[in-house]
Amino acid sequence: MFSLFSFLAYAIGFYLFPGWQTIRHLKFKLPFGVKSLLSLAVGMSQLVLVAYFGRWLGAWWLVWGLVGWGLVGVKDFLKGVRFAGRTKINWPVVVLILAAVGFQMLVMVKSGTEYQGGLAFWGVHGHDGIWHLALMQELAQYFPPQNPGFAGVELQNYHYFFDLLGAEIYRVAGVGLIDLYFRYLPFLLALTANGLIYRLGLSLSNRQSGGGWAVFWFSFGSSLGFVLPWFNKGSANWETAFWAMQPATGLQNPPFYFSLVLLLATLIILLERKKSQRKRIYLWLPATLIGTIAVVKVYGWLVILAGLGWLGFWQIIKYREKYYFQLFSASLIVGGLFYFLTSGGGAGFVKWNPGWFLKVMLEAPDRVNWSIMEVRRANWAGAGRWGRVAAVWVLGLGLFVVGNLGTRLAACLGKDSHKKSLVEKLLWAIVVFGFLPPMLFTQEYVAWNTIQFFYYSIFAVGLLAAVGWSRWTAGIKNGRLVVIMGIGLVLLSVPGSLRTVSWHLGEVPATHVSAKE
Repeated sequence: MFSLFSFLAYAIGFYLFPGWQTIRHLKFKLPFGVKSLLSLAVGMSQLVLVAYFGRWLGAWWLVWGLVGWGLVGVKDFLKGVRFAGRTKINWPVVVLILAAVGFQMLVMVKSGTEYQGGLAFWGVHGHDGIWHLALMQELAQYFPPQNPGFAGVELQNYHYFFDLLGAEIYRVAGVGLIDLYFRYLPFLLALTANGLIYRLGLSLSNRQSGGGWAVFWFSFGSSLGFVLPWFNKGSANWETAFWAMQPATGLQNPPFYFSLVLLLATLIILLERKKSQRKRIYLWLPATLIGTIAVVKVYGWLVILAGLGWLGFWQIIKYREKYYFQLFSASLIVGGLFYFLTSGGGAGFVKWNPGWFLKVMLEAPDRVNWSIMEVRRANWAGAGRWGRVAAVWVLGLGLFVVGNLGTRLAACLGKDSHKKSLVEKLLWAIVVFGFLPPMLFTQEYVAWNTIQFFYYSIFAVGLLAAVGWSRWTAGIKNGRLVVIMGIGLVLLSVPGSLRTVSWHLGEVPATHVSAKE
């Protein structure tokens, strides 16, 4: 219990209060709960930036300045607490968010527990989890960090701001790394993300159902991999049958999840931007959040930058509106600075390899497992029958998109799509720019890593699906029909997630680290 109380005290003192003090200058007209979650997101970004530059300058104590900054706004925070205490709690929304958080936590909570005198890990934690634990401990003691796998070799070309987030709690509050990584930080990130995405779905659709469906697709949605066995294809691997990781295992990739928290905070700030005259803050705060993503998950930074660049140019050309191009430029400068400071000079990132994911998806036994189509494609290419070759590529592309997105294709619903808000247009740009890189490139050394660009497309489509579905069903007068369709949507969305979660709750772990090891 002491470890949990230490974590909570740290989160309040180093994230919540400093974040609140920063965003209160924006004069948000938001509910107290939303402002608190937004404060946590902003506070986590501030912490890793101050910690990084403090380490760089040899002044580890600089992070304590955030506590002082946060104390300035405590009076305003307590005023918000008193006001919130007089408002009615929307219990169905609270229950939905907590259910989503609990569901996502199921792939985390068992790992790192004692098993046969050692430690047990489920899923990818036997590699990824141990790597992050080692890197957190390294960052808590040394800067710049050495590579945990190669003694005496400085860590390069790895973006470690999530690990720095955990290292600072471990260093300052003494919270155990295993509980921190597998339980406390995932819960905080999941609570923040699900609360913020509910608010975004609500704000974009102007309906509570939009917020509810946003939480559903963010935490429970999955691919259509469960359909493949009906046609004697696929395997027991339903979640990633079409390559992409789905929301049920999002917390297993904590840097990705942390980047989503920062992106969600940015989108809410952009939605609220026109309600304030504080234009300078509304430029540099989201630019700093996006820039932080460059050293949390560089794939996300590049996708968001591309989306902002496209939207910025479009706004200038059509409306003479400069804000989004200014935000693109500021995010490029901030993120570029952080990236090059931590990249160790950079290294080969991607290589041209169009269609690689489609090819492997079709033929791999643990994916679609339709190898005959790849054999036919190769034979037709050798015979110069390019029409049939093109048909296989189109088939693969269709399977990739429909299979991965599943019921989130409801994003295409809703009328007046050309009149969507700028935030929705940015989300559509993220969908496109997250999809293109894996279709054209693979990564050096670990070819499939470029699929992580597409994770942001899945996130954005899920949010857009909630908005589209909510708008579309609002025009249907038959309430019973809406309920039936909603149940059908849920039943088609969750099989892959349930299968994946069940694997992480099994009795036998995927990895066992003995006490001796």
